[in-house]
Amino acid sequence: MPLIVLPITPSDIRSVYDVYFSAFEGNVMLEILFPMAFIDGKITEEFRAGHATHQLEYLKSTPLEHTLKCVDTDTNEIVGMAVYGVYFKERQYDEYKSPSGCEWLEGQERKRCEKLLVPLWKKKEELLEGRPHVYCQVLAVDPKHQKRGIGALLMQWGIDVAEKLKVPIYLESTLAAVRLYEKMGFDRVKGSVVQKPEITGLDHDIEVPLFYKMPKSNPNFDFGHLKDKGYTHRTETRTRVMV
Repeated sequence: MPLIVLPITPSDIRSVYDVYFSAFEGNVMLEILFPMAFIDGKITEEFRAGHATHQLEYLKSTPLEHTLKCVDTDTNEIVGMAVYGVYFKERQYDEYKSPSGCEWLEGQERKRCEKLLVPLWKKKEELLEGRPHVYCQVLAVDPKHQKRGIGALLMQWGIDVAEKLKVPIYLESTLAAVRLYEKMGFDRVKGSVVQKPEITGLDHDIEVPLFYKMPKSNPNFDFGHLKDKGYTHRTETRTRVMV
């Protein structure tokens, strides 16, 4: 039987985020976001349980965000997950402005996390402002189920919604996922965000590629406000610049 993408139910929340943590295990970004989660390099059971409870409450307060699961219908196992923001109406600045900071952390851990996230938040705010769009916040596949097309299925959900709404879809990528997004017709925003060693603790820069895909259903989508920001639209002919 096939894989299928469905909205999560409350009973899925723990399994969905177990997939998330497995997919990003060993990623320094996860350690910066949740330094309290780790003992001896492993995420504790106590943190997993508390995080699931928090996420369940958070979802109740965010009607424009949608958490999805990819289910193997042979085993009923959740093998992938994604979170999308679907912003189908124009929003005022107070509605789309960047978060005030990493409020779940304190002290130096908070400062480090904000050095990681604020450039990404600000870039998205600058590029999209309050205009309607679909935003892929996270996409994760269980490492035991890689190479089954799960990531593509989860991404196609967002692309389909964006096409129906006639709006662009936007995301921040890992380097490992670049090939997937390019294969699915995404274009790269000019100028990636670069995370420096003083933030990550690594001995090299980490590039965070930024991608967008314009809706084929609305080829005249107006992104004129970005004409001086190097944000270009690659059409079927690969020649048009958004003006």
